[in-house]
Amino acid sequence: MTRIAAPYFVIYFVLMIVIALIVPWQQVDWALYAWSNKDRPAPLSSEVTLVDLPYDQDRTRFRARVCELLSSLVAQDRSLPKAIALDIQIENEPAGLSELERCIAAAQSKGIKIYAAANPLDLSGNLTTGFLE
Repeated sequence: MTRIAAPYFVIYFVLMIVIALIVPWQQVDWALYAWSNKDRPAPLSSEVTLVDLPYDQDRTRFRARVCELLSSLVAQDRSLPKAIALDIQIENEPAGLSELERCIAAAQSKGIKIYAAANPLDLSGNLTTGFLE
């Protein structure tokens, strides 16, 4: 590496480290995806409905809003969905979890399949052996 290029490399390297530590990558990833597909939305089947709830840092409030959505879907007498995929990560944190579990169970009792992600780590970051229970 020449002496002229070395300072530029160091500046670039430091800048990349700062960006990697500061930028919330999930939001950047979504913003890039939305920007790159702004002219052509993803094609969905007419049988699929996409509902997006804005994420709230307060897990209790966010879980309550997800519960309200599930309750309103279950309250319909006709055209119940066959399945619901929750684009959320249900972490091992008890705040508002019992209410969300009740709403999921109510939806499942109507024959609706519920899918979501599960975090196998506990609050300390250790792997929980029985996390699926």
